[in-house]
Amino acid sequence: MGLIIDVPTNLGLRPPTPGCVPGADKAPQALRAAGLHVALREQGWIESSPILAGRYRPEISPGQVRNQAAIIEHARRLAFRITQALGRGEKPLVLGGDCSTLLGVGLGLAERGRYGLIHLDGHTDFRHPGNASQPANLAGEDLACAVGLHYPELSHIDGLGPYFEPRGPDPGSWTR
Repeated sequence: MGLIIDVPTNLGLRPPTPGCVPGADKAPQALRAAGLHVALREQGWIESSPILAGRYRPEISPGQVRNQAAIIEHARRLAFRITQALGRGEKPLVLGGDCSTLLGVGLGLAERGRYGLIHLDGHTDFRHPGNASQPANLAGEDLACAVGLHYPELSHIDGLGPYFEPRGPDPGSWTR
């Protein structure tokens, strides 16, 4: 059985213009309006209550990413929900907003062992303190964070990082 988890968030994004809040948190609702949730329910999927993000704040503290404390708290709540679902034998489908959602998914899977990740995005999401003078927005830094290359407070929440192994599988081990 599948479990739909809506995770509307924009905590990892920079403001599109000064004084504005990003709109990526509307993605799960847009997917709902497009009929995804109905189609999945017709296939036997169930919906959980959404995991709402903390308040978006555009300011950045030195040595942190924007909304760092809220991102960590949000990741922990998503990880808990994923762990619960997997423990009941459910397959969670996480419908997020911005890319910072990856931390909660990685954290939830890391609590159960090691899993692989296929990452598809419009850009690399690989900025981190080792290759950028001022990391600031986790939505462009989430993949680097998930493989352990970001600030330890983010890359190793509760000592569970890196959430994904930072190397690819041996293609010779793939089955057809």
